[in-house]
Amino acid sequence: MTSYSNYVKDKLIKLSEQYDYPNQELDAIGEVIANSIIASQMDTSIVGDALSWLNDNELVQDTSDWLKGNDIIT
Repeated sequence: MTSYSNYVKDKLIKLSEQYDYPNQELDAIGEVIANSIIASQMDTSIVGDALSWLNDNELVQDTSDWLKGNDIIT
């Protein structure tokens, strides 16, 4: 994992500890992932690491729905 991947993962972990899912905190998670996609210029390893973490924590579908709903992914 790259250092930026670790940064994204740490942000997601902190968000998961801070909120109860799946309300407005999902916007914050989606924002972290969207920012990681933009910052990495579509570096799939970083995005993949973030999505793997979400999948491990059973949040990937909610986040995918958020990203689609906000036109970040199709």
